[in-house]
Amino acid sequence: MGRISALDTEINSPQENLPGTITVRISGLDEADLRNHILEGFRTRVLYRIRVYRRSGGLFHVLGDQMLFEAHPVQEGLWDPFSSSWEVRFHDGRREYYPEWDIFFRNLSRLSDFPIPEFRGGTRYVLAQARLRKMVFREPLNVLSLFPNRNTLLSPWRRYDIP
Repeated sequence: MGRISALDTEINSPQENLPGTITVRISGLDEADLRNHILEGFRTRVLYRIRVYRRSGGLFHVLGDQMLFEAHPVQEGLWDPFSSSWEVRFHDGRREYYPEWDIFFRNLSRLSDFPIPEFRGGTRYVLAQARLRKMVFREPLNVLSLFPNRNTLLSPWRRYDIP
C-alpha cells in the first residue's frame, strides 16, 4: 500500500460552537497514472474518514479521548465512453459529468463541505484521512479489493482543533 503525500483539511465554521462543514483535499497524486487506470475501464474510489473527538480531562485522560462522530463518505470516478465524459459519483448520491479531466480530477480528489454535527462542551478536534483505490473491480472480482496492493494509497491522519 502506498502513501498519499499530502492531505489538506479545511474547516468552515459558521458559529463559534459549531464546526459546520469540513473540506478535505488530496494532493500529491500521480494524475497521469490515475487517468490511465480510469481510461482502461476501472472505477476509482476515494474513501474519506472523518472523526470528531472530545478531549478527556481530569482522571479520564488515561482512558483516551471520546469519539463523538465518525463518517466514511465515498466518492467514485470513472470514464463514460458513451457520453465521452468523466463521471463523479458523490457520497450523497449525486452524479456529475465533466468534459474535461482537470475539472473531474479536482472534484474527485476533494470532499467539499461535508457537514459535521454540533457538539457542545469540552475541547474538540476533527481527524480526517483519505484512502484512494485506483482500481475498483466489479463483482465478483471486487473480493480482490480486500487485499492492500500498490493501487491503494493512504494519507496520514490530519487533525484540526475546533476553537
